[in-house]
Amino acid sequence: MDPETITIEQALLAINDHLGEEVRVELYTDDRLFSHGMLELNGELSRIDTIEGASSAEAAERDYMAAAYMIGAQSIHVGSLPGSITSNPNGITFHLADGLSLGLTWDDGQGTA
Repeated sequence: MDPETITIEQALLAINDHLGEEVRVELYTDDRLFSHGMLELNGELSRIDTIEGASSAEAAERDYMAAAYMIGAQSIHVGSLPGSITSNPNGITFHLADGLSLGLTWDDGQGTA
């Protein structure tokens, strides 16, 4: 299945479907010959929702926090990343710039994340 271009809203919904699962986030370059991983985080996916008074926070702050996640003990914010976003059965890829991507992957049902 070819990757499908999606919106940030669709990406957040897909990511939220995997809360509580073990995931991997990887920042990598692709030089057309092979990929070079620059950063990798592995851990349980959870939301950052520790803002006091989150229900009464301003809309802009709530929208910002909607894209804030934890991967194990590390935080990541995907709401304002540049570039296109694609989806495939086991993850989301944020295409940040030519040859630079941030991938978030989960178990595809075959034991690979």
